[in-house]
Amino acid sequence: MAIEDATQVEYTEAMLGLHRSPHHFGTLPRPDQLSSAEGYNPLCGDRVVIELSRQSTVHFHGESCLVSRASASLLTRYLDSPDRFQESEQILAALGDPAPSLPDGLDVLRDLLLIPGRLDCARLPWLTFRAALAKLAD
Repeated sequence: MAIEDATQVEYTEAMLGLHRSPHHFGTLPRPDQLSSAEGYNPLCGDRVVIELSRQSTVHFHGESCLVSRASASLLTRYLDSPDRFQESEQILAALGDPAPSLPDGLDVLRDLLLIPGRLDCARLPWLTFRAALAKLAD
């Protein structure tokens, strides 16, 4: 990914694809919904809702920028089973690192983190997932 300056960013085809056709985008029917949480980024207005289904799938919906939507799409694709849900904490911790060590399949997320001033946008879906997961423990 090429970043020429802080105002001009070249989005990769992978990022654009995740934005145009996100994985697991949409609201779950109420009977299928096990837990949900809403995240909001006041700096840019992103609003993301993460929903966990009874079939252990993760879905999302809301209004957000390309970075946040692509990150949410990656989250729902990567966290495809309860066995992987606990990995979200390590991934979230890595998102604060300037050179994050991320699992295979999340390379685009690394590219999203290179966009100046958009770390909060990339982290929003992961923080919201954490909140939805915490509701299950309550």
